[in-house]
Amino acid sequence: MNGSASCKSKWMAREIRRLYGDVGVIAGLYACLRLKLAPIIRIEEYVPRVGTILDLGCGSGIFASILFLGSSQRSIKGVDVSARRIRTAKLIASGNPNLEFAEGDVSSFALERCDAVTVIDLLHHMDFRKQEQLLQKIHDGVSEETLVLIKDLGKAPWWKYAFHYAQDSLAYRSGLYFRSAAEMQSVLRRIGFEVETISLAAGYMHPHILYCCRKGKMNPAGLQRGK
Repeated sequence: MNGSASCKSKWMAREIRRLYGDVGVIAGLYACLRLKLAPIIRIEEYVPRVGTILDLGCGSGIFASILFLGSSQRSIKGVDVSARRIRTAKLIASGNPNLEFAEGDVSSFALERCDAVTVIDLLHHMDFRKQEQLLQKIHDGVSEETLVLIKDLGKAPWWKYAFHYAQDSLAYRSGLYFRSAAEMQSVLRRIGFEVETISLAAGYMHPHILYCCRKGKMNPAGLQRGK
């Protein structure tokens, strides 16, 4: 990361901490933890800088807010099943026409025309059948020009996988469904996506992986810096 990008990342992190800290102590602490444990600011670099972005499983809107901070030419709509998290997201977005949040199940939510779809740390909370149903729905609902970015956790190295599995098990107390990078690539390609896989695990305690997908022919160079 060059100096300019590093300064931008630090500024975005400060803004997210401020925004969520103003909502409340719990929201502020969660935002700080999210920024510390996951490379969500780095993922922003891969998202188109101009256009409509659909963020599925948006939670309290942290990644959607990062996308707007990264470019005011993005219009972001987030969807999440949690009414509590959507309330927080709407507080953050108050008065900002570029940020819109809706409560809903991503499995039944109607896909709208968009330039990118993001699915950040959602799939491993869905069983394998529901994962594939959602991915098929996304594939069938987007155009060949739409970029689909999926961030999830892999299963290697084993100690990072074990650490995250234990952490999520304590935090959510529900089933967790992880795939290896090779398994996820196989599923995405079988559904019909072209896939570029990028490891984001360096410097983190968790095995973060980003899958950059399109229905049409992939141009890896075009994925960098949100092109």
